[in-house]
Amino acid sequence: MDKPTPMWKKVLGVLGVLMLVALIALAALLFWAKTAAEQWLVDGQVELPAVAEEGLQYGATHTARECVAESIRRAETCGDLDMTCQIGSGLFGQTCLDAAAPDPSLCGSVPKDATAMLNSGWAEELCVNDGYAQDGKCPAIYTQVVLAHCQTRGGAATP
Repeated sequence: MDKPTPMWKKVLGVLGVLMLVALIALAALLFWAKTAAEQWLVDGQVELPAVAEEGLQYGATHTARECVAESIRRAETCGDLDMTCQIGSGLFGQTCLDAAAPDPSLCGSVPKDATAMLNSGWAEELCVNDGYAQDGKCPAIYTQVVLAHCQTRGGAATP
């Protein structure tokens, strides 16, 4: 007569099967994430140079303030997780400001010190004054695009 299989062997067998299923699921998830990341990079390589060119063309015929406004308008159309769109709106703003005629007043309120920038709330205040939503997209354009532009052009003003 055969002895019944001990409970601990049954539990170990079930755990082994569960671990195998979990490993297969993890491998599938990692493959999907790798494929999605590669596709995002390919899409970015196709879209972002065109967006940069749009910024240059727009900036050639518009003011620096109009570049900022258009960059914010583009950012506001981006979904919260649409990184290509968000990066594109910032890239548009950077290239647009590079091509636009210099506007010394644009950098007039930009803090020179990064700590002062973070603590002053200057970007949020500018967004409110300009009538933009405070959802993070407008302040992001000011803190990333305008700040970088003013610092590279030596225009950041307030200490």
